[in-house]
Amino acid sequence: MTHSKEFQAIFPMFAMTDIAQKWRESPKRDAWFKGLFGSPDRLKNSINDIAYLITQQKAQSPYIWQLCGTEDPFYDMNLVLNEQIEQQGLRHEFVAVSGGHEWVVWDKAIQQVIKLIDENAFA
Repeated sequence: MTHSKEFQAIFPMFAMTDIAQKWRESPKRDAWFKGLFGSPDRLKNSINDIAYLITQQKAQSPYIWQLCGTEDPFYDMNLVLNEQIEQQGLRHEFVAVSGGHEWVVWDKAIQQVIKLIDENAFA
């Protein structure tokens, strides 16, 4: 999303779309999050804040094809992100699939992405 003129599409799959929320929910991982993002204040409105990046996109931004498993721990976050994308009026599709945060589901999702890229389905 930070290089929207260079890409035609973005494919978030099973994404942890609200890092700040996950940080608050996981105090034992504070050192890990700090090592990656510095602090919650530095994370907010940065290139790692997906909700913020969505607000910075224009109608001509890359197509967003978002997929998440209905049993994935990040499913609710992905639903919120989908709503934010819709409110911003961006071209997108949200796909909910059966399954959790696991390889068997990811493998099928990756096959879908490869097919979409091959068919140039988002142009």
